[in-house]
Amino acid sequence: MTNVTTLVADPSPAWGCCTGMVDVNPRNSPNTANAAIRHLTLKAAHQAVIGVGGGLFDVSDVAVDATVCNGLSVYGPRVTVDSSRFTNNGLGASCPRAPPGAAIYIHNVPGDPIGGPTITNNFFTRNGTPIDLDAVDGGKLIKNTFTNNDGWSSVALYRSSFWTVTDNNIDHPRTAILGNRSGGNFSYQRGCQFGPLGGHPAAIWLCENFNTDRHFADHNTIARNTLSSYYAVEFMGLDDPQEGGQRTDAPRFNTTTDNRVTAGVLGLVDDYEPHQRAGGDNVWARNSCPGHPCLPHYF
Repeated sequence: MTNVTTLVADPSPAWGCCTGMVDVNPRNSPNTANAAIRHLTLKAAHQAVIGVGGGLFDVSDVAVDATVCNGLSVYGPRVTVDSSRFTNNGLGASCPRAPPGAAIYIHNVPGDPIGGPTITNNFFTRNGTPIDLDAVDGGKLIKNTFTNNDGWSSVALYRSSFWTVTDNNIDHPRTAILGNRSGGNFSYQRGCQFGPLGGHPAAIWLCENFNTDRHFADHNTIARNTLSSYYAVEFMGLDDPQEGGQRTDAPRFNTTTDNRVTAGVLGLVDDYEPHQRAGGDNVWARNSCPGHPCLPHYF
């Protein structure tokens, strides 16, 4: 525990999908203490599909490099990730299913208790979409640094609610490695691909294109972040009846305040026009863009 240990992935076919170099059973009893994964370097060497997978674990001072798909695959409750480094995970077309991969992929498994992870003080560079959420509520993303990553967003919240995204520094490229295709400049999700200026990456992206299973993109707090990408914050939904959507199939009840947009083409984008729908307007306040106040662009 006092020294940094390095594990190097076996290049044999033993590392099949979707096995991690370290796995923690997410079905352990909630009374079981979290597994502690600390002071560890995982060199996946483009052999291991996942670095750490499961639930009920605490990661601290861990480096994960060059996984095929995901640095961490969180599919269970009670996970914390602090002071760790994620590089070259799921970059470009390396992940065979729905490329790119992610530094941290967080997904919902039926029966799991609701409760997203707490992710603090980490560094992300040259990963596929670094934070990729799939219908998980109630997590925290605080004081992390993102630079030169890939995919349609650095922080992708798909049908996820009650997240706190604060005090992060996000510099996301305006063009993805995979280019003008799903998984590249825009997502795979219908209704959440093309913003007012077309399909381009965003620093923070929220999407809701259906909610029949009671997973929404609502009541998230996005505050005091420093942001740069083609779009800085982009809220998207399948809310147009002509596309087969419902008027409320879009992020609502979210609060975006005190963010600083340092560069990009269009800062704040909202697919839910205020006072014209079924209630639940998003709040945008005290955000700044270079040279002028930053108001949302509705489309």
